[in-house]
Amino acid sequence: MKKLIYTLILILIFSIFLSSCANLNNDNDTLSSTLSKTETSNSTQSENSTPLSASKPTAPFGYNNLNKTQQNLYNLLVSGGITEEQPFNFTGDEDVVNKYLAALTLYQMNVNRVSAWNTKHYHIAYDEETITRPVAIVEIEGFDNRGNYGNMLKLFNEKTEEYLLLLPDKKADDYTKVKAIAELLSKNVSYNFAAYPYSGIEPSNNKEKDIARYASQDYGAIVNGSAICTGYAAAFQYLCGLLDVYSIYVEGFITTNDIGHAWNMVYIDGAYYHVDVTFMSGEDTFDETGFLMSDEEISIDRYGIYYGDQTGWSFDPYLADLFKLPVADKKHVSR
Repeated sequence: MKKLIYTLILILIFSIFLSSCANLNNDNDTLSSTLSKTETSNSTQSENSTPLSASKPTAPFGYNNLNKTQQNLYNLLVSGGITEEQPFNFTGDEDVVNKYLAALTLYQMNVNRVSAWNTKHYHIAYDEETITRPVAIVEIEGFDNRGNYGNMLKLFNEKTEEYLLLLPDKKADDYTKVKAIAELLSKNVSYNFAAYPYSGIEPSNNKEKDIARYASQDYGAIVNGSAICTGYAAAFQYLCGLLDVYSIYVEGFITTNDIGHAWNMVYIDGAYYHVDVTFMSGEDTFDETGFLMSDEEISIDRYGIYYGDQTGWSFDPYLADLFKLPVADKKHVSR
């Protein structure tokens, strides 16, 4: 009798074990299926354009709108992985090539355009027979620093440190940091009319020529205290980055004369606003009319076309849609 009871108990235990194994296998199958679906979803998401997040962005403007292949190329451009000896050769049809060129455009506008003295230059190589089909991205020899990079970098870093001593700590609120940066640049940088192509003013000596050469970049504003609109915007962009403020370098036009202009957009207090330091600058003054403007306010005499919007940038519809500027539809409480 005892043997029979022991046998029944063993059979029961074995049955429970088999049932558990079956459930475990079912669970693993379900888990594998879920992971597979998640990976497919993530893969699909990375290949599609995604809008800027409503929360504070962290990636460079437009980066999250690139698919994974484009992001890899963008990272390669930023890291300097493309050289004269190792160009980036295109493969694929016209649509694929256009996506590569979009990543190059984003690099040029986010990185090279604002700091050409300190970043690599690239250009597009074309097929020798047709002279119209892009075949590769190639590095252009040298930086825009006339072989004086070491000294320029030293001066740039020293002046940046001086500026940082006058600015709030990273832990300060974004409004305080943005206002301090805009005010610092507006009071310490003068507009360089000799570097402005429509002024009719020419540099009078080699020193003025050298200063005018960098007036369109962050170096001119920060080191020389002399800039045109692009230099103001580039310096503002650079200092915002150091203080963990999200900023976008914007290009556009002055409405009254259609002359090119540049400024910035910042993300603070849960929304985007325009900041135009060029319009705020003056001799020891700070004109707040160019500070934290909405789209409606800035559109009175300026319109942005950088990356394309509804107001008129038609160079490339694909880029215009991919890199559309964020909406600044709120009026800041400080105005």
